[in-house]
Amino acid sequence: MNPMLSKVLICLVIVSTITSCRKREALDWDSYWMAPVAHGRLDFNKLIEDDVITTSSDSTLILDFEQDVFSITLDEFISIPDTTVTNTFSSPTGGTFAENIEFIDEPKNFVYNGIGVNLAEADLKAGVINYEVKSPLEKKTIVRYTIPSVSINGQELELIITVPGAPPGGNSVVTGSVDLSGYHLDLRGVSGVDFNTLITELGVKVAPGEGSATLTTMDIFEVKSTFQGVVPSYAKGYFGEQSITESNQGVANELLAKYVGGTIDIDELEVDFFLENGVGVDGRIKINNITAMNPVNGLFLNLQHPIIGQTININRAQDVNPLIPGSYQAQFNQLNSNIEDFFEVLPTHFGYDVNLDINPLGNVSNGNDFAYGSSSVKAIMGIQMPLCLIANNLTLQDTFDIAFQDGNNPAVKSMELEVQMTNNFPFDLSPELYLLDEMSVVTDTLLAQNIPSALLNASNAVISPSNWQETISLNESQAEILKNNGRLVVRVSLTTAVPGTHIKIKSNHFIDVDIVAKAKINSKL
Repeated sequence: MNPMLSKVLICLVIVSTITSCRKREALDWDSYWMAPVAHGRLDFNKLIEDDVITTSSDSTLILDFEQDVFSITLDEFISIPDTTVTNTFSSPTGGTFAENIEFIDEPKNFVYNGIGVNLAEADLKAGVINYEVKSPLEKKTIVRYTIPSVSINGQELELIITVPGAPPGGNSVVTGSVDLSGYHLDLRGVSGVDFNTLITELGVKVAPGEGSATLTTMDIFEVKSTFQGVVPSYAKGYFGEQSITESNQGVANELLAKYVGGTIDIDELEVDFFLENGVGVDGRIKINNITAMNPVNGLFLNLQHPIIGQTININRAQDVNPLIPGSYQAQFNQLNSNIEDFFEVLPTHFGYDVNLDINPLGNVSNGNDFAYGSSSVKAIMGIQMPLCLIANNLTLQDTFDIAFQDGNNPAVKSMELEVQMTNNFPFDLSPELYLLDEMSVVTDTLLAQNIPSALLNASNAVISPSNWQETISLNESQAEILKNNGRLVVRVSLTTAVPGTHIKIKSNHFIDVDIVAKAKINSKL
């Protein structure tokens, strides 16, 4: 135990003995606490939001990543709407039917309306059949409802439904549902060559032990089955000659998730551009525009290249294992495009506007178009860029979790944060420190400072880091917010140490941040 605390407790015992007739007063005291609460290293692997950094032979960092620009998926080609199929059965002449003898309605074709393409079959990842069975018999009935078009592991969907006896002059009704996840849907009908056609079959018998039953021509058995929320994971058929226009102004660039502001000048950049067709249809693509969007600094720029505005033919995918997509490739560089200017915008998002025509030559597959749930027609940029650049207030930020471990949760009367930074970047730094409340809202700016670049040689290589230290005093309110929520935002602005000069960023460039807390706390006994 703390010696001072031991003396206080001894004194309390003495006082309470002498003045036992008095009411004991609560005791509180202040004490001081100091501990390291955060340590972190900010390098480009941390400041750029992805595992996309590789290293060249001279330790220069290289951005190596792929960015999806646009993607048109299966649900753009095919939609399976909700539909209801109704089966009815009645005796054309009426008569008496013995128990446990099934009278059967022949298999029937039903057109699945609203699909919009000639669909032959599909595997389903979601959907349900909600069914309703009506029986007019006053005796218990067994209804066998089979949908040969729906199967799982080769077994047709068959429902055996027991329906209680109906009230006189009325119907007995039973409802239920079947989860279609994992089922196969065959829409080729009884002939096996149709499209969008379901097969159903209905069988009815009087339950054993019920005796015979008499039917009139007015007695009608009815089964309604409603397909709802059907989503395919695979589809096959003829998808038709479709024209699809796809536009989006909000494709996130995850690479710059921590970007806050500033500009860069890129020394060298080449980008491989891929069109990939993972769908079993031939296509013609016209890219009307691809836009780099940076609402932070208000910059927007359309990509310029000969393929923009031109029609590009792309072959269908081949349905083998693994699937072989159709492909088209181009390259963007500073001679045939504005690709450097495009990425110097530092796009946090991309926008695009694309026209896609599928099956422009008609049904050349003879009804064997296909698509998987993961299939898409998409554009990808493959980027390899040495990190050699000029930075002007390139601002990135990260959140630090501050670890306070005290189960007693004492009140904090004041606190000081001793912040130490080691700058081993060839950039001048402007670090800022912000306090977050429980709603992740910035409540206070705790630090705004300038730190010089690491020491460079004549070749602009780092020789030794620069070191900086600052003590930040928090008031009681700020200290409580930090203790209770434990989060600080560190924002760092980087500016090239040698103006106008492209400088290589190496694997040994970093910023170390260490935070030590010194607190005055109040405890009660």
